[in-house]
Amino acid sequence: MAGMLAALLVGRPPLLVMAVVAQEIKVWAIAAAIGGTFSTIEILESGIFQGQFFGLAKQLLIMLASFLGAQLGVWLIKMLAGGPPQA
Repeated sequence: MAGMLAALLVGRPPLLVMAVVAQEIKVWAIAAAIGGTFSTIEILESGIFQGQFFGLAKQLLIMLASFLGAQLGVWLIKMLAGGPPQA
C-alpha cells in the first residue's frame, strides 16, 4: 500500500507498482511469518540431531504455510493489478 501511495505522488500506475513491490518483498514476508530465523534453526537442529520429530514436522508445516501465504498474497495483488506486472 505504501508503494501504491508513493506511485500516485510521482505519477506512475499505482497497481503496477504495488504488484512489483509485492513480488520483491515476498522473501521478507516469509521470514516475518516464520517469526525469526534463529529459533527456527534451533528447532530444526533439535529435530534432526536430537530426534524430536514432532517439533521438526511442526516447524516444517509452519514454513510451508508461510511460503504459501506469501505466494497467495503476491498472487492476489497481481490479480488486483490486472495480471502479471510488466517491468
